[in-house]
Amino acid sequence: MATDERDEDKAEKDEAATEGESEASESEASESEASESEASKNDASAAEGREASSDEAEESDESEQSDGDETAAQPASAPPEKPAAKKSAEVEEDRAPERMRRARPKVPVGPVGQPPATSLGKSVTLFAVVVFGLGAGFYFLGKSEAGGDRNVPKWKVGQEVQVDITLDPRDDAKLACASGVEIGGKRCEFSSKTQKVEPAPADAALLKPYTTTDGVQFLAAGLWSHPELAQGKRPVDRFTVRCKLKVEGMVKAPAVRWDVGAAWGERPNDWYAGAVSGCTLVK
Repeated sequence: MATDERDEDKAEKDEAATEGESEASESEASESEASESEASKNDASAAEGREASSDEAEESDESEQSDGDETAAQPASAPPEKPAAKKSAEVEEDRAPERMRRARPKVPVGPVGQPPATSLGKSVTLFAVVVFGLGAGFYFLGKSEAGGDRNVPKWKVGQEVQVDITLDPRDDAKLACASGVEIGGKRCEFSSKTQKVEPAPADAALLKPYTTTDGVQFLAAGLWSHPELAQGKRPVDRFTVRCKLKVEGMVKAPAVRWDVGAAWGERPNDWYAGAVSGCTLVK
């Protein structure tokens, strides 16, 4: 009886030991599977990381290659030109003999900011010539505007000459002269530019300035007393009359006026004066 109980206890212990070993083996198998599963996951992550790195490297290489192609496509900038001519000139200057450099003429230069004396002299001369030319031009222009002496005749006192006088229908009131000189009882309407003769002389004794068709200027009296030149009979436009002028003397530098209210024109030379007769219209 006791032996049977010991056998049962031993069998139970053996069975318990067998079960313990089986559980331990199962536990080790589970741990091994877990380790392998974890290792597999780690290997997959590493492979994915390597693939991503490989893709990034390929993209980087493609980007660098594209940049290289664009850079190669751009034209290379031309290198800056070197001042070869200037450098060559400086070299030639250095090579020139010392005596040649000393022999070069030097341009005289005055103080800083002032032109050379020769240039200043030329400028002064040119200025004087210009001023003289302008003065002469204005002088002759003034004479022309005031009815300057267009033609000086070579008459003699006592001579009788034929003259063709150009007239405006209103010249009997427009024309006047100023002088204190009296020639054969004939005189100008004014004794001076501001003083009128009182009483006014009659037409036969009143000197007025006239101009011929060929530019001769003189003083004459008696023109407007002719019947053909009376008011209402004379032409309405400018006309010409042919008269005989008896030269009776000369008036020294008279002042003349060609229109009422116009400026007086000074005459530097003497004018012939006299009386006209036998005036007729030139058809």
